[in-house]
Amino acid sequence: MTDQSWFIILCGILILMLGIWIISRGIKAGKSTKEQPNLAARFSGVRTDQPPVVPRGERAQTQNPSAQSDASSDPMAALDRATASLEATASEPAPPQVLSEMELLSGAAEVIVITLLPKQLVTFDGSEVLSVLSAYGFKYGEMNLFHQYGEDYLYSVMRYHAADASEGFDLQSMQDEPIDGLTFIMPLPHPRSVHAADVLLSQAASIARDLSASINTENLNPLGRAEREALLNQAKRYH
Repeated sequence: MTDQSWFIILCGILILMLGIWIISRGIKAGKSTKEQPNLAARFSGVRTDQPPVVPRGERAQTQNPSAQSDASSDPMAALDRATASLEATASEPAPPQVLSEMELLSGAAEVIVITLLPKQLVTFDGSEVLSVLSAYGFKYGEMNLFHQYGEDYLYSVMRYHAADASEGFDLQSMQDEPIDGLTFIMPLPHPRSVHAADVLLSQAASIARDLSASINTENLNPLGRAEREALLNQAKRYH
């Protein structure tokens, strides 16, 4: 063989070895890429081999897309929902007129009155009255009366005097003074007349039980079923 032939064979061997080396490097690089974890996923706590987490509120929509598309594509269903919403809004009572307790009481056309009197003792103990009224959520306020509130003003409690007209309370002295009785008053008209009258009758009965008192009308007659219905009907006239 000539020198030229040997040279060609040697170049071919070198080219072949170079090709084998390049191919082996490519295979190793591919393996290392598959084995390397996603560092961003590792430090964020998210696994890339898991499907994304869907929030609970969106899960039902994702799992049942047909129901969502049916609801949105039905114009009659949307119209029914809008109509029902408007009817519900129209049927809601108007917000009550914002008046102070003094304005409601001084401007009353009528007043529902219930009187609590001691059954056994001559008078109530002032400290016991204060404790019971506080337990039922009464607030001491305008005109030195105790006022009961729900979402708004409901009714008030005055201090009853057997000889004189009812009056307010003196917080500084009522704990040490005997109290002849309690007068519950609710003015009419009232923003929520029927509701306020119902709460008044219910709470007056409970307070009478706690104070061992009799519950009476304005004329000091016992408050029976007929008298209770009469007071409720009086409130309904202003509903």
